Amino acid sequence: YKRQGLKKTGFGQGYYIGIGGKVEKNETIEKATKREIFEEVNVKVSQLKSLGVVKFYFPKEDWNQEVHIFVVNDWEGELSESDEIKPEWFLYDQMPFDKMWDDAKHWIPNILREEKVNADFLFNEDLKVVDSTIKKLNLKRL
Repeated sequence: YKRQGLKKTGFGQGYYIGIGGKVEKNETIEKATKREIFEEVNVKVSQLKSLGVVKFYFPKEDWNQEVHIFVVNDWEGELSESDEIKPEWFLYDQMPFDKMWDDAKHWIPNILREEKVNADFLFNEDLKVVDSTIKKLNLKRL
């Protein structure tokens, strides 16, 4: 199973997305990821497995994002809904790609196989991918 969350507010509202968010001042990416997981689905995580970086480029430059991808296999607590995210489980072969950002179908299958990737996606005004680059990385290189 893969955990996704239905984004209830803000950027990406209405899409199923991964759990995470922005890095705050004086915070590492890993610490921010653990904090965001706790804030969004109410569980504590001690270990993150890094699986690469995905960059998103939008017509509105202030929407551009660099997203560090992590997989979490163990946590403390019971996953529960927050004001921002409604977590849901999906079988790997039943991921709701039609209800996710247009890029998801291109790289999330790699992550589900725990393959490391670096990817870039360019979106048009309709938030559809118009260009992309996806590199699968050798596990020993990261």
